[in-house]
Amino acid sequence: SAELIMTGRGSTGRMTAVRRRMADSPFSDRIHYLGFLSDEEYYRVVAGCDVACVVRVQSEFAERGFPFKLGEYLASGRPVVTSRVGDVTEYLKDRVNAVLVEPGSATGIAAALEYLFEDEQRALAIGKAGQAVAREHFDAHKVGARLSDFIRQVAAR
Repeated sequence: SAELIMTGRGSTGRMTAVRRRMADSPFSDRIHYLGFLSDEEYYRVVAGCDVACVVRVQSEFAERGFPFKLGEYLASGRPVVTSRVGDVTEYLKDRVNAVLVEPGSATGIAAALEYLFEDEQRALAIGKAGQAVAREHFDAHKVGARLSDFIRQVAAR
């Protein structure tokens, strides 16, 4: 009974292929592409989801840093499924504060969702633990203060 909600935009060719796959799916009635949303609409949609997914295929781009959207999803307090790419494993532990999957693994994503859906209390605990990671490491004020301290240290040299 799960529904898939996708947001954002991509190249015309890629989005045509995505829409075709959605239409061809036996679950097309439960797949919703909302397009590019305003910040207000986007955060409302994220807040209304039971599970957020930030999954990637293996690529050079995916291996750089920490996905920005992942920090937002963690901050929502919802359980998150994400790929083991870039710096993700430096902040997140599988089945503790997120559910981690191998990049590009549809089977892994399905298993992660089943894991979360089979125990609501466990899923809620993972979501809250992920939110704590977001507060500790991705809070804009804390990050800004750390950056400011770093700049002062560099300037003092």
